[in-house]
Amino acid sequence: MGAACARTKISERVDWLRATVAHLHEAACRLGPDAKPRPIQRERLTEQTLVAHHAILSLMEELQAMDWYRPRADDCEDVELKAVLVHNMNDEMEHAAMLVEWLRRNGAEFATQLDKFVGTDGPIA
Repeated sequence: MGAACARTKISERVDWLRATVAHLHEAACRLGPDAKPRPIQRERLTEQTLVAHHAILSLMEELQAMDWYRPRADDCEDVELKAVLVHNMNDEMEHAAMLVEWLRRNGAEFATQLDKFVGTDGPIA
């Protein structure tokens, strides 16, 4: 595979991850910041559920951090500070993308849904 082809593949993957993060962020925003499930007895949860829960909470935090940086960057008049804020937001996107990939690798149904919707041109709903 030539260097140009490799760059294209990487670029496509980055675009896919950004689209996935944007979609997940929109879904998290629809839930609202105060959405809370009923209390659960931790001892009844499987190890797999607990580990996935850690990943999901971390993903939510990364999406929230992305949402904090974007408006600040848009509103910033200092060019250098704006660049720092955009850089920080992109770092949060990277973290969110890594968590999405972990969830994909460790959740068969999540992987199925990602394959069905992410990176396709058809209707989403």
